[in-house]
Amino acid sequence: MPSSPLIETTIPGLSQLLPAELQAIAGSAAEPTWWAMLQALRSQLAEVETGVVLTAPLPFLSDLSRLDHWLWVPEGLQGSLGLPQGNTQPTAALPLPRVLPLSLGDPLLQEPFCLVLSDRLSFLVILVPYPSQPSCYFSQTPEVLAEAVRLLAQHTAHHFPALQPELARALHRFRPLANVAETWAPFWAAVLQQWPTVAASDRPSTEEVSDRPDRSTVGADLELLQAIAHEVKTPLATIRTLTRSLLRRVDLPAQARKRLEAIDLECSEQIDRFGLFFRAVELENRESQALLLARTSLTEVFAETVPRWRKQAERRSLALDLQLPERMPAVVSDPTMLDQALTSLVERFTRNLPAGSRIEIVVSLAGAQLKLRLTATELVSDPSEQPRTAPRSLGQLLTVQPETGSLSLKLEVSKNLFQALGGKLTVRRRSPQASEVITVFLPVEPSDDATTADSPR
Repeated sequence: MPSSPLIETTIPGLSQLLPAELQAIAGSAAEPTWWAMLQALRSQLAEVETGVVLTAPLPFLSDLSRLDHWLWVPEGLQGSLGLPQGNTQPTAALPLPRVLPLSLGDPLLQEPFCLVLSDRLSFLVILVPYPSQPSCYFSQTPEVLAEAVRLLAQHTAHHFPALQPELARALHRFRPLANVAETWAPFWAAVLQQWPTVAASDRPSTEEVSDRPDRSTVGADLELLQAIAHEVKTPLATIRTLTRSLLRRVDLPAQARKRLEAIDLECSEQIDRFGLFFRAVELENRESQALLLARTSLTEVFAETVPRWRKQAERRSLALDLQLPERMPAVVSDPTMLDQALTSLVERFTRNLPAGSRIEIVVSLAGAQLKLRLTATELVSDPSEQPRTAPRSLGQLLTVQPETGSLSLKLEVSKNLFQALGGKLTVRRRSPQASEVITVFLPVEPSDDATTADSPR
């Protein structure tokens, strides 16, 4: 993997000049994250027609030729990089990229950075490559991006006053700074997909591959997932708050209320899903997976979750049947995490079913355990439809569905999660073409124990 030639210095870089808080990945994962984010930006911006890329001290993303590039480089380095020289006078034929040579002691050259502004995606990533504490800082928050734009415009006005009006015009075209919601999931999926590739040279190879995630790499995945979860959950939480404030209005039209409720549900599901991802990964990173388990009322859990499951199914044009025992015993688990884990499992199960399928969830007693079984009766697929693509692995812990960019926990991580919750998860297929049969066993709380002939094998 490429490494930075920069040496440690006391001169503040862009990350220190920005007063706003940035998300950070520190340690050995910093440089792989930097390169993964550049690759993800490249893939997401490949079809974008207009945008501005501001970088230093090398022409990162220069292959995106349709975008407007501004590059700050060490003085005298333009020729060796094959870049145009003498760009200080603005003319109609000014070559791209705009090259702004600076002395080695300039703050903008202390830390490699890439700032992208476009109608579709706006993002800032900074690498601090010093050996004592390498870090990768990043943000898609409009306030942070606006402050970075202000600093770069101010710096250009001071050092290259003839170019400042042109830079100001270029930057003004992309205000307010856009971050289209539907680009978030594909972008972060692309980061996670690129991360194992660019980090591979940092990890020792092994001939034996275990199903269980390697603890030596889980820590880096955890740090990256934590930062991504923050970037995704923060805007979703804001959207949910605004949505709920609108739902309190009594004069809201019925159709508007229905759509706002759908937005509220989707935001809540994604916030909970990323929270569960982070919690599951955190458990993988511990030597002991013990949780504080307690008496959990499944009646209350199902009362909360089943309406959400039905709405999930309806959104995908699926039918859902639920069969509960006459006597619903309490189990020993973590009620909040169990709610989220079961919802994640149902969401994973329904995502790959064709429209018109029927899902059956059967809950029954199995000796000293409660058994929850998910099966599906699939509608016969149209022969003209494309076959479903198998989920693609993303690092040690996640998978992504290529068609949608949807993320899920790996099966082994899900099994470990249910084990930490006091239960057991099994997944089987009747045939390669059939849907999965998912079974969850949970221990019945001793005072509610019941005995039946059915027991897990």
